[in-house]
Amino acid sequence: MSADKKRKTRTFKATDTEWQAIQRMAAERGLSASEYIRNVTLRKEENHMKKKMNWNETFDLNEHGDFFAYAVECEEGDQYVRFRGTYRNGEGQEFPGATLEVFLGEPVHLDADGNIVIPAAWENFWVLGHEQP
Repeated sequence: MSADKKRKTRTFKATDTEWQAIQRMAAERGLSASEYIRNVTLRKEENHMKKKMNWNETFDLNEHGDFFAYAVECEEGDQYVRFRGTYRNGEGQEFPGATLEVFLGEPVHLDADGNIVIPAAWENFWVLGHEQP
């Protein structure tokens, strides 16, 4: 295998909570953690179809707290949506700059007017970018 095609070991820093979230999301997609990180990172750079929009919504995450979204990132046909905003955990601690990643029951699609439609039904969600108390 040529040197430009051979993958080399790389490192990065993550908290235990962040690493567990990465491993969980990778496993749910049938990927290793390194494949998941590589796919997510490169897709952000290569995918011009991804839409970023302003958003203003508060999500009640039941016993997990609340998430105040100010932006959303999604792609037509994808079942994953990423909201950016502030997470408030069940103890009332706030974490600005967090991400709420949601796995939807149906894919994101366009309506007849060409507007992005994000289905309301969630299968699962993860809050990233905060420290657990």
